[in-house]
This record gives sequence, C-alpha cells and structure tokens, in this order.
Amino acid sequence: MKIQQLQYVDKCWKIYMHTDDFDRMQCQLVLAFGEPSLVTDTSVFNHLERSYPEAHIILCSTSGEIIQNDVCDNSVVVTAIQFNNTTIHCAETNIKNHQSSYEAGQYLMQQLQQKDLNAAFIISDGTCINGSELVAGFNETNHKQIPVTGGLAGDGARFSKTYVGLNLLPAEGVIVAIGFYGEQLKVGHGSFGGDSTMADRDTVTILNTKPELAILISCIGRKLILRDRTEEEVHAVNEILGTTTCTTGFYSHGEISPFNASSHCGLHNQTMTITTFTEL
Repeated sequence: MKIQQLQYVDKCWKIYMHTDDFDRMQCQLVLAFGEPSLVTDTSVFNHLERSYPEAHIILCSTSGEIIQNDVCDNSVVVTAIQFNNTTIHCAETNIKNHQSSYEAGQYLMQQLQQKDLNAAFIISDGTCINGSELVAGFNETNHKQIPVTGGLAGDGARFSKTYVGLNLLPAEGVIVAIGFYGEQLKVGHGSFGGDSTMADRDTVTILNTKPELAILISCIGRKLILRDRTEEEVHAVNEILGTTTCTTGFYSHGEISPFNASSHCGLHNQTMTITTFTEL
C-alpha cells in the first residue's frame, strides 16, 4: 500500500505526506473529507479528478477534519491510496431512490457481494438518513459477517445539510459503500467513548498492530465537549498506532463499527471509531 496525503486550506494545496514510489496514475481510491462549502467546490473536485484520473474519488462533508495528529476546520484533507494486492469496488445510491434507509443498506451491500469480499466501508449523508436503519440493512445481507465500518457526514454543528459524492460533486441524500476484495488486506476496528480523551490499548486490541492506514471517525458531540482538547484524542490514538501509520478521518453525525470483534456493525454515538488497513 502506498499513500499520498494532501490538504486544501486558504485556497492552496499542499502535500502533507507522500510514500516512496506512490504513483498517482495507479491510485485506486481517494478519500476527501472537508468543510461543506469547500468539499462541494467544483475546483476542488476538478483538481482531484485531474490528479488521480483512474481512482474512485469519494467526497464527504464534515464537522472537522483529521489528518495525522491535526484536527482542522475549514479545509479539505485528502488521502490517496494505491493498493498493491487489493481490489476495490464502489457502489452508491440516493435515499430518494428507496422507501427507507434499511432498504438502501440492503441494496448497497448486495452491490458489493462477491466471493472474495473482505471488508466494507460506508460514507453516508448525515441528515437525510436513519443511520440505525441503514446499518440494519447492511447487516441483513452481510451473510459472511465481514467487518463493516464508516460514518455519517457532518456539517459543523448545524445539523442542516450534509454532502457525499462518488466521482461527482457531493450532494444531499447520497450513500457510498466501498468494498475491499482479496485476502492480502487485513482490516481491524475498534472504538472508545465517554468524555475522556485517552484511548488505551485495551480499547483498541482488535486493531492491526502498526497498520499502514487508520481512518478515525469521531462524533461532533465529542468535539463540542472537548473543545481545545480535541486534538488530544487523536494524539492518544496515534501514540498507540505508531509513527508509521498514516491517519485520516473526520468528525461526524454518527459512527459505524462493530461493537466487538464478532458482532454486526452498529451505529455509535459520542464515540470515536477506528478502522485500520494493512496490506500483506
């Protein structure tokens, strides 16, 4: 796995980190998490489309962005991933095409089904979707009980309009699911809650050791409570994961992760969830 991270802030792009031998023409997946007015900006999308022409580009509005040890506002953080031995497939839908969020979850999981499906990651609108019903729909058709993680988009603390897009400008009501295929990718997950910032090793024992990539999704409620101490929870996770792990993520309107290693996924609240990826 090779990774490049960018950040768009104050109308400028800067490279945050770059793995040796990363080839943007071979990049398969781009995750862009950002402030609603920026992540829906045509110029931002056009830049990503030009930079990673062969990749699936997923954009999501946030209540704050996470990149490495930093928690940011009014920016877009981009993580571009080039897998060595893993195939991905992305599916998307809009809630207006379904009678319920449950039905939307069933539909998306069905779109991902192949015999070598290893894990799924969901990025969903955070205002038009019933998150509990959505994950129940995924669970209903998750016959192999693969790990399903992800989160609901944010819009600061406004709870008004959120945006998600797959290879298009983000829009309201959109849900995107990413399927990861093959045995070479090891996916871990963990979570912690409460009003404390210090994750400990017991709360993340099911995470991969020294993973290559970690996606942190934390509740906007935690950010509002922690205020100036918000970065401390990100620092605490990174202390456990180690300096070789590339970290990204966002503050959300809901977090999706199994409650333990053997359970179906559920919708969390006031929680930080962590999904880790290591390619063998």
